[in-house]
Amino acid sequence: MDTSILERVEELDDLELALLVSTVARVHCIFSTAVDDAKNIQEELRLSCIDLFGVQPAVVECTSRTTVDEFNEGVLIDNEDSLEDAVRRDYTKARPSLLVNFTPVRQASPGGSRMGSIANLEEKRIADVIIASGLDAAPESVQIQVFELIRSGRIFTRSAMHVAPKDLLFITVLSKPDARLTRHLNDCFCVSHFHSPDEGLPHLDSHFNSKYFAPPTFSAADIKRLTELTQSVEMTAEIAQYLHNVVVFMRNSRYVKAGVTATATRQLRILAMALAPLHGLDYVPPSLIALAARKVYPHRLVLANSENEGSLLWGSDPRAIKQLLEGVTVEDVIEDVLASVDTPLCASTKAVTIDFDKSDHRPQPQCAKYLNKNQEEVYPPQTQKITQTQNANMALATDTAPMSPRCIRAHFDEDTITVYQAYNAQIAEAAVSAQHLDASPLYAPERATWGKPSWNWMMYRSGYASKDKNQSHILALRMQHEHFIKLLEHAVIASAPHAKGESVIIQWDPERGPRLEKLDYRSIQIGIPGAVREQWIREWISEIEDVTERAEEMKRVLDQEGNVDGGELLARGLVPEERIYEVPEHVQERIGMRPD
Repeated sequence: MDTSILERVEELDDLELALLVSTVARVHCIFSTAVDDAKNIQEELRLSCIDLFGVQPAVVECTSRTTVDEFNEGVLIDNEDSLEDAVRRDYTKARPSLLVNFTPVRQASPGGSRMGSIANLEEKRIADVIIASGLDAAPESVQIQVFELIRSGRIFTRSAMHVAPKDLLFITVLSKPDARLTRHLNDCFCVSHFHSPDEGLPHLDSHFNSKYFAPPTFSAADIKRLTELTQSVEMTAEIAQYLHNVVVFMRNSRYVKAGVTATATRQLRILAMALAPLHGLDYVPPSLIALAARKVYPHRLVLANSENEGSLLWGSDPRAIKQLLEGVTVEDVIEDVLASVDTPLCASTKAVTIDFDKSDHRPQPQCAKYLNKNQEEVYPPQTQKITQTQNANMALATDTAPMSPRCIRAHFDEDTITVYQAYNAQIAEAAVSAQHLDASPLYAPERATWGKPSWNWMMYRSGYASKDKNQSHILALRMQHEHFIKLLEHAVIASAPHAKGESVIIQWDPERGPRLEKLDYRSIQIGIPGAVREQWIREWISEIEDVTERAEEMKRVLDQEGNVDGGELLARGLVPEERIYEVPEHVQERIGMRPD
């Protein structure tokens, strides 16, 4: 497979990866988040679809008063001349909202206005991507209409039949994390993903929704290639048996009352095979079965309670059963089942210990070699690391690519270390003036904030402070060494289990050179949540400096002087001197460092 596709996959965040795998597998997905953040994740998904695939989604905001006719009109879009025209029109005028712009058909007169509406419907088509937020709150008739659209690939309006594109992607954003769709509709969705507000919304935070059109990250040819690779992925008999065992153990779990459906089993297989080419594999290892199970079952499983648990039929004490089931979550049940099923040892008679990720200092699993299609011995990929954590969240981009080492490279002196962040002009100017990061009323304390010790990675993220107005100013934030270590002592790597909103999140992303080229080692990114942010802002940031001019001059020099190298940039003072920053051993283990 083209390595450039894999490189682009590595850079995706959780939401983008869920969208990509759903598109490649031609399945549909459910997203949920905190109640107050549902609107934001809806917009993030819309921007992600444009950025990833060059597709303008239809967005339908549902309520308990939404009618079938309103839903039909919401999923139909004009036959645009091009995506560029659609994007520009969408961003230069307010996007219609279902809640305010639709007039229910039942209120229309039998005269010309209604016939005009029908005529408009006949000139439209079903969107390639549909984002329906609050669908769980919509009436059953609307959810039945969605079920028919997904099942049959068409909808009927009052005067026409509209056929959906064969690669339709239907996305729903639940109104609250524990919401459920109607039973049959719920079973149509393959992937479910919970997005914590603390994990950030990069497209929305950075306002990538520019009125200027940019080529998509994945072209139609890329998606076609990934789909073809998915169809050629091999699943051995041992792996197929492992998948079957997961399903049987899930169905027979005492904690599960319902939800292990035939459709779920079929989609588990489809999703596991679709994940393989995204990891550069032509076969399915057990790790991908486990990863797929964590995405296929969370929105489906119905847990037993103290009134219907199976052992009550054989005389179990209801009080004991109630105590047993107390506090058990769907995620707990899935992990319990995966831990109960023996992982197959395939194509090898001798098990070997593979250190899938040296950053994970827990005992490593015993796994066997595999044979690929060419009968060459290969070892289980580093994606095994994902399956060892309860909060995997499809974290491909930051914790599974085989880049090493992981060390903190930063600019520091005897007293302080520098981390960088990008903001708009108002926030940056107020912060520098008051020497407090939250001095501007525009600063959003509820958003996760990410610090970057690497200057070049900050240039990559902000486009040398020129990507957009919300990253137009680069701030150098200096911290005392003891405070920086304290920050890391609150941290966990992004794919490890953690209390949402409380732990500092560590991501290791491919480092960048002065010209933003990818290097062969990783750079640390530090996500600071609300529980720690106030102390970080008030006590741990000792100095704030605006270094935007340095970034702009660096870009000018690189653009105009093609032969300038990193040493020359350092000599001119356009890049800071960065060295390996030593941290205590217990912190290295906590944040997953790989020393040189």
